Amino acid sequence: AMRRKLLSGIDELERNVQGRAKTMSTYYEKAQSLITSPDAKKAFDIHAEPEAVRERYGYTQLGQCTLLARRLIEGGCRFVGVDAPGWDVHFNCFPSLQTDLIPYADRAFSALVTDLEQRGLLDETLVIMMGEMGRTPRVNAQAGRDHWSMAQTVIFAGGGTKPGQVIGATDAQAAAPTTEPVGVNDVLRTIHTLLGINPDRQYYGPLGRPVPLVDGGKIIRELV
Repeated sequence: AMRRKLLSGIDELERNVQGRAKTMSTYYEKAQSLITSPDAKKAFDIHAEPEAVRERYGYTQLGQCTLLARRLIEGGCRFVGVDAPGWDVHFNCFPSLQTDLIPYADRAFSALVTDLEQRGLLDETLVIMMGEMGRTPRVNAQAGRDHWSMAQTVIFAGGGTKPGQVIGATDAQAAAPTTEPVGVNDVLRTIHTLLGINPDRQYYGPLGRPVPLVDGGKIIRELV
């Protein structure tokens, strides 16, 4: 009986592995079909954009990737992420912030929002600019700023949000909130709600443990 139980367990494990492998193969096939489709090739061809448009976004990696994001949205892509490296400035931060990071980000973000609005896509596209943390209020000994979890800035545009406002406040050093703090799960719950996704939905892991899509949090009412 013990041997039969062991063999049954091995068979079940094999079926699970084969099922997962088949599922992954399906995902790979879908991904390959997507990136080789005529629509994808058209969207990725940013050289088709007028020179004035490319210039407005800026001839930087961030600028041209943001322009590509707009083209992907126009092509029907439902989620687009644009990476902006270089902000982890632990030393000598001021030259790069003043000459590169802030001007490049400001130019690309404003061009994206303007383009989406002019094309009638802003109301149905939620645009978010954020990092994973803030930076220390005090400059360190290397003229840089380190990681800081007490306060940071997040920018929302479009997607049903209310524009033209600043929500929340910090002290004069931008060290800590002076109004009711907004946490990460508040931001996540608000994003899912704006996208029409139930933030209370649960998924179940391999052991049957329920995992909530968003763990707690509350909607940022001023934003919606």
